Amino acid sequence: MKGAGWLAREERQARILAIAAQNGRVRMADLREAMPENHPETLRLDCAALVWAGLLDAVGTGRGRVYVVAEKQEKGARRG
Repeated sequence: MKGAGWLAREERQARILAIAAQNGRVRMADLREAMPENHPETLRLDCAALVWAGLLDAVGTGRGRVYVVAEKQEKGARRG
């Protein structure tokens, strides 16, 4: 059984996208602070999945990596 603070994958990823859109970028430290109930590796894998899906872009490497909303996503959002 999962803890009370557990979020499903779709909910976590939606939150990650919302944080990135609101702040212009998101770091793993931001995600760990916003969603402490989730394991850091889970959050990293969610970010990787969002990058793979073309929803986020990864900028930098290692501890300096940040994630931003993919440029094509921003353009699409403006049209809608």
